[in-house]
Amino acid sequence: MPLAVHEGLELLRLAREALETYLRGGAHPNLPTTRPELQTRSGVFVTLEGSGGRLRGCLGSLAADRPLTQAVQEMAVKAATE
Repeated sequence: MPLAVHEGLELLRLAREALETYLRGGAHPNLPTTRPELQTRSGVFVTLEGSGGRLRGCLGSLAADRPLTQAVQEMAVKAATE
């Protein structure tokens, strides 16, 4: 199901904040969101790009075993560190 622009921006914010939190403290964060529509269980892939659009990391899961917001945060950290 396609996401609305505001939903995509919220997921991007969560991914960035999760990665910053992890890099500062080493813990896998589970940051809250005020958007209940993003709590649907879903698989997710996260791609990290560096300067010039260079691929820095890409990781995901097809399993819909956790809320989308949590999956995005976990995959963002894993894509950056694994």
